[in-house]
Amino acid sequence: MKKIYLISILTLSIGLASLQGQQYPLFTNYLTNEYGYNPAVTGDVTGMQFNFLYRAQWVGIEDAPVTQLVSFRSRLNAFPLGLGGYFFKDEAGALKRTGGSLLLSYSQRLGNRAFLSGGIAGGFYNLRLRDDISVQDEMDEVIINGMGGSWFPDFNAGIQLALGDFYLGFSVPQVLERRISFGNPEIGVNFLKRHYYFTTGYDIPVARNFRVEPSVLVKLTELTDPQIDASLKMTFMNAFWVGGTYRTEDAASAMAGFTIREMFDINYAYDISTSGLRTVSEGSHELSLTLRLVKSKDSDGDGVADVHDKCPTEPGPQKNNGCPQDLFTEKGVEKEEEQGPDRDGDGIWDELDECPDVRGPYENKGCPWADRDFDGIRDDIDECPGLAGVASNNGCPVDDRDRDGIVDQFDRCPDQAGSFISHGCPDRDTDKDGIVNAMDKCPNTYGPATNEGCPIVSTKELEIIQVAMRNLYFDSNRASVWTKSYPHLDDLAALMVERADWQLKIVGHTDNKGTEKSNLEVSKRRAEAVMFYLINNGVPKKQLIVEYYGEARPFASNERESGRQLNRRVELEFVFD
Repeated sequence: MKKIYLISILTLSIGLASLQGQQYPLFTNYLTNEYGYNPAVTGDVTGMQFNFLYRAQWVGIEDAPVTQLVSFRSRLNAFPLGLGGYFFKDEAGALKRTGGSLLLSYSQRLGNRAFLSGGIAGGFYNLRLRDDISVQDEMDEVIINGMGGSWFPDFNAGIQLALGDFYLGFSVPQVLERRISFGNPEIGVNFLKRHYYFTTGYDIPVARNFRVEPSVLVKLTELTDPQIDASLKMTFMNAFWVGGTYRTEDAASAMAGFTIREMFDINYAYDISTSGLRTVSEGSHELSLTLRLVKSKDSDGDGVADVHDKCPTEPGPQKNNGCPQDLFTEKGVEKEEEQGPDRDGDGIWDELDECPDVRGPYENKGCPWADRDFDGIRDDIDECPGLAGVASNNGCPVDDRDRDGIVDQFDRCPDQAGSFISHGCPDRDTDKDGIVNAMDKCPNTYGPATNEGCPIVSTKELEIIQVAMRNLYFDSNRASVWTKSYPHLDDLAALMVERADWQLKIVGHTDNKGTEKSNLEVSKRRAEAVMFYLINNGVPKKQLIVEYYGEARPFASNERESGRQLNRRVELEFVFD
């Protein structure tokens, strides 16, 4: 009974987390801790940022989940990369999970204020029994293994698209689904399941000092129904904010936070359970702190922060309080002294000249300006000093003439700014259906996004063309349309006039009576007869496509008259381009 008692604890702990969809730590203020579940946003930060989070869930219930998290992230300014990491401790029931991961993200500019980012995170975590759990038999194999715990690798991945103030993300925490067992798989085996997170939001600047940000987080697992967090955040004066969240079948939350001098954030959230737990729980509390280590502003780029720079708009060395100085001051030479020797004849005394044998300008201390890439642009003003370029592009090579973030080698419109989706060309929507041509399977015909930009033919419209086609037959070696076909062709003509961006393919066929050449001619005249009838009923010729194949494509056997009659036909088909 002692082992069964322990296994019950383990099964209940993991099973309870599965039931609540919470094998992965839960955050109410998910926007503050988003890189904990989507590594793609790791580089979306200025300077270095640290986060500290504490969450006590379902206060009042014994052994309810408690989560602690410490994380950091930073962006490499020289590259579109973000680096970070997080360390956590998560306790729920009888189990404790501790571990950490390192994060890496990459961001690609797609256009004006448009970026696509991707990220990965990898690390390890330890799953074990909590230290304060009392057991009845410390020599039990399962107890020993549970106390020692097991280490497991972890891997997360995600992407995020940012279009101005709108963002859309998708991530997969716990990509590696792990089998959990403490030594006796016949008694209790569980699995940590893969999660799928979808998030979207829009930061709307309503007024000068007021912003509203609605957002949604959708969480999916194989174990539970989808859980949706819908949030609204209102920010005032870029200094403090209030908001709320509703989590389906779980809780409603109130949130608030404030910022101190753009360096320190304090955020708090309180959850009120909307499930049956509200009768035994006092709610959930979540507190998070954010610290930003941002480099002080340095307007002239001389390495001296503006707050300490006596000449903030003119570069100068730190020893001169950020102000420029001349060679006399730097070398400690009095200007009134008699001029000394000047071997290279550049007008700068050898005593002051750092290159006394090579002519150079005063601004460069008597040395010639360097030009490592030999592009004729000196290194001090060359933005790409190691790569030959042109002056019109500040010394960099012209590999993105339209500056749309897509290099000319892969840009189908290198002189017109465009988007990644349209291969560097401007997003065009010829049929005005809201789907750009590059993503539209029918770019010239209006259609909904649910059908990939192509029209959806209704049952009634499909019936019109099918009835017209079933009643299009011809006498042998003749191209006259039967009179009884007219009403059905009239209905088809009316439909084509109404659908002015649709096209109709008319294909003529014959039986095998007569020569192959004559049959080809008859099939042509039959298709054209239908075409002219439709034109005479108001259908523009540009909507009609005529093809003919003679006897080459029979529908039925030509051995009997009934089959030959079926082969004397004209086929009709809607065409969308």
